[in-house]
Parts: sequence; structure tokens; C-alpha cells
Amino acid sequence: MFRSILRRPAAFGFISATATVGTFSALAMHSNVASTAQGYPAAVFLCLDVDETVTGSAEALKVFNKVWCRYFCSNESVLVYNTARPLGPGKTGDGFVELVASKQYPIMTPNVIIVAEGTEIYWVDEATNTFKMDSCWDGIMSAGFDKSRAAEVLQDHDERIWKPENKDGMNSDDKHRFAITVSSESKAKAVCEEATLALGETYCVAVAKGWLKDMWLVTALPNAAGKDRAAEYVRKIVGFEESDKCMWAGDSDNDLPMLKTNMCGTVVGNAKSDRLRSAADAPSGSTDGPVFQANAHHAGGILEGMCHHGFLSPSDLTSLDVSVDEIFSEARGEEQTEIR
Repeated sequence: MFRSILRRPAAFGFISATATVGTFSALAMHSNVASTAQGYPAAVFLCLDVDETVTGSAEALKVFNKVWCRYFCSNESVLVYNTARPLGPGKTGDGFVELVASKQYPIMTPNVIIVAEGTEIYWVDEATNTFKMDSCWDGIMSAGFDKSRAAEVLQDHDERIWKPENKDGMNSDDKHRFAITVSSESKAKAVCEEATLALGETYCVAVAKGWLKDMWLVTALPNAAGKDRAAEYVRKIVGFEESDKCMWAGDSDNDLPMLKTNMCGTVVGNAKSDRLRSAADAPSGSTDGPVFQANAHHAGGILEGMCHHGFLSPSDLTSLDVSVDEIFSEARGEEQTEIR
């Protein structure tokens, strides 16, 4: 019922690196949705990790953008980016806005962006070049979470593996998250166990493999946070809560929470997470939603997943002069040096 209140940009374009931040209220949004053209695929809810899923191959992303603009941007579909990066711009230089500003990849404007591991949600209004923070979600995250308390418990264990020269650390752009880096999985698990006991039930402390070879992250979040919970919150607002046309795609350990949703899942071919790959290989019913292991890498894997789950057909691609064999190949894209 809420799908019609999602404001659409007049023309689907690309985020500006100078976009500003405002606040969001669903009731303040107005419908500007074009009706679905006959013969087009049905409207979908697509929730995508950014680093090494959306990004990684500029050419594959151009094809994804072309397909999305042709079939989905005017039929009430919803494109969500779900990233562990902060929004930015900020002190760390690791924000989503900084990634866009690098112009390494043609990153298309989504309807919604979830950042900082599901702790912040922004609705994107391209007409005003504004990120509008979801104030309701922000209130949920603020309840029972004290970043300074999380820092007190974790910071003495921090080995500062990521950008040690940054005096502000990796947490300066995060409102409801505190993370440290350590050099071994065993230490990460020990710190996680200790912090969980010290912080109590209103916090969630998790371990994830980092994007550098010998780096593990220990992250404290509000207990109500998570990529999965934020995605489900957005999904409900835009009217896809009961739809079977919902898919997530990812490549790393921080996408594991998405297995708890009943959305279709796609693990892109370049995924480095053994646990995510294992979920795709698991028997039906062992995760909440069906999970597909794509052969294609990066955005090519997203398109392969959409075809596998029945959101697209190969003929939809060939009608756009897209070579299915080429886009679904296992060829790697450009290497990306940081994955957050």
C-alpha cells in the first residue's frame, strides 16, 4: 500500500558527490510513478551490497544500469544500496559519497541507501540532490546504544590495521557503530565474546573478515541494527513486504545477515566469503530465502541472479543488444583496493 508514495526522480541519473543530507518522512512523499508498460518485467525490490557487488567492473555496471533504466526505473521498482560504508563525506574518506566522487564506477542513483551496516537509512531525492535521513529508524538505533560505551570496551584491543595514519580512526563518521581491527580470527572471537558480556543485550557485537589479508573486524552495533533489519524496514514502507519479487546480492561476510530475510539471494561470482558461498550451496530450506551462486562477477552476477530468480529473462537482455554469454562470463573486473 505504501509503494505509490515513493517519490521517483524525474530522470534516473547518477548521484552527485556534493549531495546534502536532510530528513525523511514517508507521509511527506508524493507519487510520481509511471505505470508499468505492457510486456515489461514486474516491479522488483532490489537490495544490493556496493563494494565488489555493484562495483568491481565498470563495464558490467554499465550493462546493469542500462537494464535497470530500460525495464525497472519507471515501473514502481525500488533500488536499494546496502553498504557497510558510512554515507560521507567525512573524516575517514571511506564514505559512499567519496566512492562516487572517485568516478571509478558509474554508480546509479538508488531510491534508498542503507549505510554503516544497517544503522542509518537515507531516502534519495535526486530532484533536490538530497539524502534524507529516516528519522524514525535513527530513533530506533539511538535507543539503548551509546557509542562512547562501545568505544570504552573495544578500543584497547584495536590494532588499527586499517589506515593507522588516520588520527580520527575508522569510526569518526559513524553515529551508531564502533569497530576495531585485529590481526587474527581467534583474537577477534575472543574480543567479541568479552565485549558481548560487557555491553549487554542492547548491543550486538559481531566478527567479520576484513578486506585486507590479515584483518578481522569486531563491530558493536545497536541490537536492532543489521543489513537485514534495515532492508526489511525499507521493504515494508515501500510496499514489498509480501512480494516475492525481492532480491539481495552480496559478496562478503557483512552480507550474511541478509540470509535471515525471506528475499531471494544472489552471491556474486567473485565472493570471497566462504560462509556466504556455503549458504548458496546449502539445501533448500536451510536459509529463509533461496540463495543462488552466480558464476558472473560483480554487477554481472546481479543480472545473472535476476534471471535465475525469474525477475528477468535472457531475451530481456538480448533485446538490449546485451550478450548473455559475455555478461555471465566469469571474467573478473577491475580490482578494488578497499571493501567496506
